Amino acid sequence: MEPQNDSLIALLQANTLYSQALLEAHVQGLKIAQNFIDHQTRLLDSLHRRANSKHPLHDGLFGTVTEATGDLTKDFQFLIATAENLSKRCERMLATALSTASIAESKRGIRLSRSMSKFTVFAAVYVPLSFMTSFIGMNFVQFGQGPLDLRLFFCACLPLLCLSIAVMILDIEAN
Repeated sequence: MEPQNDSLIALLQANTLYSQALLEAHVQGLKIAQNFIDHQTRLLDSLHRRANSKHPLHDGLFGTVTEATGDLTKDFQFLIATAENLSKRCERMLATALSTASIAESKRGIRLSRSMSKFTVFAAVYVPLSFMTSFIGMNFVQFGQGPLDLRLFFCACLPLLCLSIAVMILDIEAN
């Protein structure tokens, strides 16, 4: 995953957490308002029962107020349910974003592991050859430097190179 994607995921997580906090605060405010309306409705019911007024407008107004508070209570219940649902969606979106980031990080680790295995192959080939050239030096007759024959280099390097490649292959198969 590229650094740009990492920052986008971090921004998405921050925005989601902020939105979820706002929704939860909104739910609390709605519940307080709904409790207030319920309390006022009970208070109006109590006053209506005590008044026992025979005035025709009294019953009509009380019926209208009761109907309005009932509708208002239903609206608040709907708003609370919707806000709670959105808050749960934020939680799921956050979990999804974290899972996506985890998967991307795993893929990046796999790519790094593959590139390191290629590096290991090159090291398995060049380190033994480097050792042999350092060990034998350039003391060959063909170069005019010493008594050793150039065939000695190949006779020593090829078995060492084959041995190191075999060990590397056995190690890869073991993992």
